[in-house]
Amino acid sequence: PVEFVGTGSDILELTHLSGSDVRCEILELEQMSVEDRYTAREFYMMRQVEQKDGARVDRDALKTGESYLLAHYLVAPESGDSGRLQTPLPGGTRVNGVWLRSGKQLTALPWHMDNGVVEAELPELGAGEHQIIVLVEAHVGGDYLWPASRVIRGEEIVSSTVEGRVVIDWE
Repeated sequence: PVEFVGTGSDILELTHLSGSDVRCEILELEQMSVEDRYTAREFYMMRQVEQKDGARVDRDALKTGESYLLAHYLVAPESGDSGRLQTPLPGGTRVNGVWLRSGKQLTALPWHMDNGVVEAELPELGAGEHQIIVLVEAHVGGDYLWPASRVIRGEEIVSSTVEGRVVIDWE
């Protein structure tokens, strides 16, 4: 995709599909509250759906019977205790494991599931970018809510994503 950033707070993302077909997404950025700014300085996180080779998958293009990575990109400004990742599974999916990816290496993380929420213990992370992978299989077609993922340290939420939706087509 190609991103265009103007003088406002919005980002326009153009993705070439095929031939003359292009998808345009306008990402509206909201003004951050003082609390959000503090949290973002402490720990930043974004997530997306990917194929096993790391290629991004549009959230409305999942297919039953296929496996996908719910990739969480974490940026820590400094080394220290990271806490735990809580990520609600989108409906129609089941979890097959959680890993920390460092380059080409995958390290399995301890995790459990409670009421549709996968909770994984994060190791102490050094300053920089890290990737947490939740491997899921799409098994029931439909249009589902994907609630926000969070990083919790103690009882405090130190970072979160926004909620979205996932569409799984029957194959």
